[in-house]
Amino acid sequence: MKAGEQWAQIIGMRVGTRGEIHAQVQTSVIRRLRASNDDAARWLLARYADAHQVLAPGNPPLTQGLADRIADYWEWALDVRLDDRDRRELQQLQVTMWAHQAADWKQNWITIIPAWWTTLSSLGPVERAVMRLGVRTKVLAEIRQDPKEQFNAWRLARYEAAHRPGSPMNPILVRDAVPLTQDMVTQYSEFVEWRWRLQLTGLGAQQRRQLQQYVVADWKSDESARQAFLADLKWWLDVFPTLAEAQRQAVSYTNDHMGAYLERLHQSRNADARTWYFALQSLALETLKYRATLQNMYIQTWRAMIESNRATMTQIARNLAPSGRYDYDPRTGGYDRYVPYF
Repeated sequence: MKAGEQWAQIIGMRVGTRGEIHAQVQTSVIRRLRASNDDAARWLLARYADAHQVLAPGNPPLTQGLADRIADYWEWALDVRLDDRDRRELQQLQVTMWAHQAADWKQNWITIIPAWWTTLSSLGPVERAVMRLGVRTKVLAEIRQDPKEQFNAWRLARYEAAHRPGSPMNPILVRDAVPLTQDMVTQYSEFVEWRWRLQLTGLGAQQRRQLQQYVVADWKSDESARQAFLADLKWWLDVFPTLAEAQRQAVSYTNDHMGAYLERLHQSRNADARTWYFALQSLALETLKYRATLQNMYIQTWRAMIESNRATMTQIARNLAPSGRYDYDPRTGGYDRYVPYF
């Protein structure tokens, strides 16, 4: 099997199965690298040694590679950018916590990190945004239960610094008693993508820019439009994360919460805003058609597999059937004399 085929097979495995063979594959690769004497092998072995440097002992230990991946996780979950100083501070906190936490807490991180990365790689942009919204909501709720605890305080400070109105990551678009920020428009775009079932494509960059232009214009001049926008955003940030998957599907199937602000764009006197809304409708319709096509292909594939299996089982049953006939036996007075076919 070629290397590309092996990698494709590994990517397709479940996380648990991949974890079971990881140690075996790693041992084999390290043995081959150590047997080699070229520059590439030496470079890879050096990187391996760096990643497996033990920062804190334990069962399992905290390695440099795991600490770096945990930092990546918090950067993603809180939607922040950690610089070198932030990562050094976080690593020191991790080392301190590792020494005092139970083995199951440590093992949980060993499980979470590959599962998180594998899940992200299998999701589209809209599904990743929904996943991060749920994780971030849960994490912030946990942090605010004990905001003075050292690790919670560190995470909360980084989150608030990144998402404070006027920060580089969250500039103010309209200054007012309730300012309109970039975060608000981004989060509203994510709401639109989920609610209008745009999981396959999302909103394009141009559509997002146009939506932002309409929101900015309405924020400056239309109080009712502003309130409609805030009501939609509040539902998305406060209510949606608390819904179970079945409840989310019910919202989708019953056409609830389609967006009060979007409906205002639909009814707007601005022809461009109405055109944007109709383009959104068309995109949603095309996405539904494409998803229906994919679903039909999936059903047809399964139907073909079932028919093939039925034909195979029928042939097996025929092969197991007697290869002869039963004739009348005058000794018994019944049709129980077996005569094989020749």
